[in-house]
Amino acid sequence: MDLEEIIYKRRTIRRFKQEPISLDTLKKLV
Repeated sequence: MDLEEIIYKRRTIRRFKQEPISLDTLKKLV
């Protein structure tokens, strides 16, 4: 998975949840 992809998913998830994403969540996405 590319870094851009991770950042994009982070932004998308943040939009839905309206809360900051933790590193643990990022690790789960990867």
